[in-house]
Amino acid sequence: MSIEIGEKEIELSNKFFQITEQMPLKVYDEGDYLYFLVEDKDSALRKLKLLETAFKKKVIIYQDSDDLDQFIKNFFNNVKIHHYEVEQIGNEKHLLLFVDGRDAKRLYGRGKSRFNVAKKILKEKFNMDLHIRKVPSLG
Repeated sequence: MSIEIGEKEIELSNKFFQITEQMPLKVYDEGDYLYFLVEDKDSALRKLKLLETAFKKKVIIYQDSDDLDQFIKNFFNNVKIHHYEVEQIGNEKHLLLFVDGRDAKRLYGRGKSRFNVAKKILKEKFNMDLHIRKVPSLG
């Protein structure tokens, strides 16, 4: 699978590298937010304030993983996920995340930017479509 990288992504990635000395695996520009997928989140987070100043945007950094379970935990680390299911419908795979109803806003992010990025990454990395199911809060 090849992923096309545009001029803007190259520019953002290079600037990220200049500040963190780490090349992001992928960058997503979602208006007021920049999302970076990296191999070493902790070292990148140490430069978060510098990144936000340089980019003049809110910067969100996620740890990459090729393991679906770990990727979900990394990406939705502040969302209560009750469970998830992977369904195969024809040739397409669908990831159903069952989340605490109170956490839905957090999962989607402002203007659904987090949800949009999650959909893109899951499609690119795991060839899956993302679907959210809210479940009642348990306490």
